[in-house]
Amino acid sequence: MDNLFDTDLNNQNSVVVGPTGSGKSFTMGYFMLQRYEAGRRQIIIDVGGTYYSLMTALGGRYYQYDPQKPIKFNPFGILVNPAGQYVPDGDKINFLSTLLAIIWKGYKRPVRQAERSVLVRLIPMYYEWYNAQVERDPGSPPTPVPSLVGFYDFLYQYLKEHEGTEEMIRWHKAFDFAEFFTCLEPFVVGHYRDVLDAGENEDISGYRLVCFDMARIKDNELLKAVVTMLITELSLDVIRRFPKDVKYLYMDEAWSMLSEGMGDFVEMMYRTIRKNNGSMCIITQGVKEIEDSAVGPVIVANADTKIILNHQDTKQLDRVSAVLGFTKHELDKMRSIRVSKTWREVFIRQGEYGKVYRLETAPSIYPLLTSKPAEREHLRDLTQEYRGNIVYAVRQFNEDRAAGII
Repeated sequence: MDNLFDTDLNNQNSVVVGPTGSGKSFTMGYFMLQRYEAGRRQIIIDVGGTYYSLMTALGGRYYQYDPQKPIKFNPFGILVNPAGQYVPDGDKINFLSTLLAIIWKGYKRPVRQAERSVLVRLIPMYYEWYNAQVERDPGSPPTPVPSLVGFYDFLYQYLKEHEGTEEMIRWHKAFDFAEFFTCLEPFVVGHYRDVLDAGENEDISGYRLVCFDMARIKDNELLKAVVTMLITELSLDVIRRFPKDVKYLYMDEAWSMLSEGMGDFVEMMYRTIRKNNGSMCIITQGVKEIEDSAVGPVIVANADTKIILNHQDTKQLDRVSAVLGFTKHELDKMRSIRVSKTWREVFIRQGEYGKVYRLETAPSIYPLLTSKPAEREHLRDLTQEYRGNIVYAVRQFNEDRAAGII
């Protein structure tokens, strides 16, 4: 079959819209399988274990984020330059300033321009100070590597030493340092210290297929926002490291954490992906979430591919059409989408052209893609019964399904 996707578009990014029960996870899982077989690198940020069976079958690396045993993150960790110094580039400063703002303000409170300006000034000042301390005494660095704890200690000492100066008077008018320190404390000395306190970042570059499941922190809005940013930046590091490889980054539900205050970060994310032969896929249940998000216009503007699944309530398609800019003829095509027990149809527009495609999978693939809770749990039970052999589990699954057991 010819390549379904037009590689001559301005970008390879996509938006997928499908309500609950429309086969969103099934469809995306099938794309992931095809891309895996083509040798592509793929990273998935999910909420709820949707792709667990597929990851098990393909031997991918599956992380179920657990705040009690967090993934290794050091957001301040960067490579040293040829002179042996830590020098952050503009993207790193942008990422760190956004991350600190999220910890301080939460993901819904906007950061004022004056506050952002102070953060953007403080971050390189910390690295300059750190490099100077190491040069002065190479055997006793302030911390083993630049870190959030080191930044916190530096800032506290800097404010103390420069108290009453014209610069500090001006900064205090623009920036609430007392509140900032108080909000950082849980991540420096408190309950969340282990989240950002690793000496290095988790290395996921050895895997072509990686999935992060955020289900265990989905109700903790602050931690979910912080970890989503960290995982996204970790993914971008891999994308930068392999510029020639074709890469896909999927955000299923977790994308909604990229909201207030993250506009610059999201712009940087898309820019990094585009420059390094990558593709970003945003998967959502409805366009209302895109409409309500501060970064919604950025997502739509950067996605030349729109994928629309079956909507039982066809009135919702009018809203989809208005937000994503479909013509009346394209709207009629979306309304014509059909679904059966063995296949489903999906509308895909790339650039100026939209078509309806039929997706039909082999029986050996279906169990790996289903998102029906009973079927998904049955396959997991069978996989355990067959001591982790997913091939045996799939064969028994299909036999049980034919017999009406599930």
